[in-house]
Amino acid sequence: METLQKNGFFIIKNLVPLELITQSLSDITNKISELSQELSVSTSDYLNCTGRWGMLSQVTRIISQALDKIIKNYLEKSLQCQILQKKSNVICKTADLIDAVPFHQDISYSFNDPYHFSVWLALNNVSETSGALQIIENSHKWEIQPLVDFWYPYFFDQYSNNRENYKIKSLPISAGDAIVFDSRLWHGSDKNTDAKDRFAYVTRWIVKDQDLPYVPKPQPSVFGILNCGELTESILRECLSLFGYQESIKAKNMEELIKSWLAFITDTTTNISEIDTTEAKRDLYKLLILNRASALHDAGDISGKIYKNLWFSLLVFLNKKVNVVELAL
Repeated sequence: METLQKNGFFIIKNLVPLELITQSLSDITNKISELSQELSVSTSDYLNCTGRWGMLSQVTRIISQALDKIIKNYLEKSLQCQILQKKSNVICKTADLIDAVPFHQDISYSFNDPYHFSVWLALNNVSETSGALQIIENSHKWEIQPLVDFWYPYFFDQYSNNRENYKIKSLPISAGDAIVFDSRLWHGSDKNTDAKDRFAYVTRWIVKDQDLPYVPKPQPSVFGILNCGELTESILRECLSLFGYQESIKAKNMEELIKSWLAFITDTTTNISEIDTTEAKRDLYKLLILNRASALHDAGDISGKIYKNLWFSLLVFLNKKVNVVELAL
């Protein structure tokens, strides 16, 4: 516990035997293939639109029982305290997701249900070129900030763009290794130039009978992680009727609404010169996959790219007509 409190992180080499890691990764990829078929999409399209699976997902549950036991037993002996698990996720930095992950504090995203530390278990080898985890040294001693909304389409990462002002350490590890880090530690990842899917199993823990810090409530961006789904639905719903497409009134849910937009843009009589209809259709189709995967598989967009891409290909134009999102750029 002393190392975690002092440094904000430590690495456990060979926490999980390679044989179990290989089996877990195989179970995950097979399950994802199965879920892709359920949605009648390719596995690559499914991964491209998701990248994160919650505790209720079959993707997470298929490996969690065996791995959670190993993690808990090791850490209780190592930290010499009782710990309780709060959350678990399977995450995948997909082959197409080359961009770096901006620096952030995990605890800021759990402002209603905070925890003490995270365990990031590598299911693939993670090198400097595959988006290794990066930390800002000693940043767990900084004040907890409201969540960093890197889903905001015009987000600027002040830490990555001023790297010379911070002590940033990269943490490449091998499959089966784990990084244990304080939930207050500022961390992100560099670019994934290997262009390969990179899976990890991430769990969140509290130390029994230890106080939890106060986490400030976030101030939502005008369009970002806390509201982009709701705002996207509002823009799409309001604008279909503006173009005289009455199907918008009949669309009862988000899936039907997206399908109505796809039909509208695909219609050869539709002429919206201000947008690239090919890009708009592509991004609407990806939103449709994400929407269905979220509802059926407890899947999520790992980086916000689905909503950000749709913002630039379609929503920014539509929003000018209905002013649902008030931008001050």
